[in-house]
This record gives sequence, C-alpha cells and structure tokens, in this order.
Amino acid sequence: MLNDSLPGGMFGCYWEDGLPVYFINGMMLDVLGYDGEADFISDVDGLMANGIHPDDRAAVLEALDRQLSGNFQYSLEYRIRKKNKSYIWVQDIGRLVKAENGRDVLVSVCMDITDEKKRLQMERELYDREMAYFSGNSVEIQGRINVTRGRVERYFHTEDVSISHDGDSFKQMVIKLADTAVEPSYREKLLSELSRKNLLNNFRSGKQEYQFEFLRKKNNGMFWAHMDFRLYLNPDTQDVMMFFYTKNVTEQKVRDYTFDFIAKMDYDLICDVDMVRGNYQMLSRRAENGTTLPDSGVFQDEIRQKTCRLMDEETSRRYLECMDFDNIRNQLEGRKVYSFVLQMNDTNGSFRTKKYQIFYINEPLQRVGITRTDVTDIAQEKIAGL
Repeated sequence: MLNDSLPGGMFGCYWEDGLPVYFINGMMLDVLGYDGEADFISDVDGLMANGIHPDDRAAVLEALDRQLSGNFQYSLEYRIRKKNKSYIWVQDIGRLVKAENGRDVLVSVCMDITDEKKRLQMERELYDREMAYFSGNSVEIQGRINVTRGRVERYFHTEDVSISHDGDSFKQMVIKLADTAVEPSYREKLLSELSRKNLLNNFRSGKQEYQFEFLRKKNNGMFWAHMDFRLYLNPDTQDVMMFFYTKNVTEQKVRDYTFDFIAKMDYDLICDVDMVRGNYQMLSRRAENGTTLPDSGVFQDEIRQKTCRLMDEETSRRYLECMDFDNIRNQLEGRKVYSFVLQMNDTNGSFRTKKYQIFYINEPLQRVGITRTDVTDIAQEKIAGL
C-alpha cells in the first residue's frame, strides 16, 4: 500500500482532530520538497491539517465529513504547503481504512494539479475579459456564437448589414456572411475557414483568432469590412465560444491607397516604426530600387543587417547613430521633421546618395514614419556646378 512506485504521492492521517500524520511516502516528500518524513512531521507539528492552506482548511474538513458520511471514499482539491512555504494545488483521492492499531486512517493518493489550475484560471480570466469587452464595446456589428452547439447567442447590427438574429444557426449565419463578399474567391474562403468543423479542429490545435478584410455588400452599396473573430472556452459549460467584431475600414483603405500613390511618386520607401515595441511595417517602396529591408520585423536588427551589406564602416556607424531611438526622440523634440543624408551601395551594387526624413505619426504612441529618397542625381548636379 505504501509503495513509492505508485503514481502520485501518498500520505495517511488519522481521522481525528487536526488529522495527525500516520505516514507520508517518498514521492510525496519529493513533491513538497522535504528531506524526509521527520522533516515534514516537524514542519506541520505532526498534523496534516497544518499543511493545508488556511483558506482551504475549513472547507476540506467539512467536505471530508460530508463525503465520508455513509461512505468510505472521498475526492478533494485543495492547496498544500511545500517546505519553501509556497503552495501547490493537489487532487486528493482517498478512502477511510482501519490501521493496525485499530484507529481510523485516511489513506490518500495526491496528484499535483497546479499547472492545470493555472490553465483553468487563465481560461476563465480570458473569457471573462472578452465578455466584459463584448458587453462594453461600441462596435456597430458584433456577435457571440456558441460554436460547440452551433447557435448564435447574441447579434448586434445595423439594418443595412443584417445577416443574422439571436437564436439562428451558426451555419446559416456563415452562409449569409459569405454571400456578402463581393469577390467569389473570398466567399469560398469565409465558408471554408469559418466552418464549424474547421473552427473546432483548429481550436483544439491552439488557433483562437481569425481576421478577414474584404469588400462587402450591404443594402445600399458596399464597404470594406475588417472582421476579428476570437474563440474561447466557456469555463462553466466547456463550450467553445466565438466573439466577432466588424469595423468599417473604407476610409482607412482610401487613405492607404492615396498615401501609397503619393509615396510612389516621391520616395524610395516609407515605413512605420513603433519605438516602444521596436518593430516596423513597410508601408510603401519602389520595387525598381531593390529590397533592402523585409516588409516587417524588428527594426534595429534589420537595419544592422542592412549596414553590413550596403555600407562601409564609417557610414554604418553614422547610420545606426541617426536611427537610434533615443537620438530620434532628441532630434524630434521641438521640430516636425529630422533628416540626414548618406551614401551607400544599393542592392545592385551602384553607389547612391539617400536622404532620410523621420517624423512622428503619433508622438504619444511613439510611432514614427521614415521616408527615404534617392537624391543621387541632385547631389551629382551640385558637385558638377562647383
């Protein structure tokens, strides 16, 4: 019965006040961090109840009384103290038996379920946070779907884009949503990715978020829609729930197109740099000038790789100083644009002169725009005129 090779730690305690320790096996001692049985007994003053978390102790004793009334078995979950004074969650499954001395003894097998408890707690926090966001959100088109049961639970919409109602089947809603896509290929994409089978299979594999951006029909025309879908496990029912939010991004699309058009006339490239997170996104570039940076990435890492390929040591040093985030903040203090000129090789090996301009897109968010212009011809004309 006391074999240390059994899975999970084991201990026994007398079914008396304070649960006096009867035995504890080596595996349980290892889990709790004790050197031996005497070490453990000394730490809990001989009473197993002293090792139970104070907030759980009364509930554990009450549950034992209740479960052992007319039965000889019990199953509990509670926190137990380790030698280092931290606590772990255990699942305690045991039964009431008679010891050799005739006293009643509880013999327990305990499994450390701390990681599972943390996972469940995280699931609940994420679900509760999403529910709060959903309830307080002002997006005109949003919904909550029970994917497990295939039912639309809540749907908010404007009349010109209505595709569902509370209580409708999820399959119906997805078909109606897909039918609003202007492009036939996007219709098929929505039907495929938002199928109930696909969502549940992907959720089990860890995929919980989907984003779609497409030209969408409505009653009086069409608009560019950006849709976010987020899936969570309902901790109470264990059903997979999906929350979705739709934004009209038509104006943003128009601005982006206009910005891209203007950028192509004047600049080699324009990129958006987040100086807080350290990443960047390329907004526009001229393909004929060669690709010197990927479309996105960690900004400082990428520009260091660039200097190795395209610049000599002195130019590289100056370029990295100019692009240092602290230097950019200092340079932009009190002015709108910070600029500098460098000479470098392009990806074709040609020697070019480039002008960089840096400006805040949003100063509180520490987002800056960086443009680069090829001024080789202008520089050569100036030299020729000297």
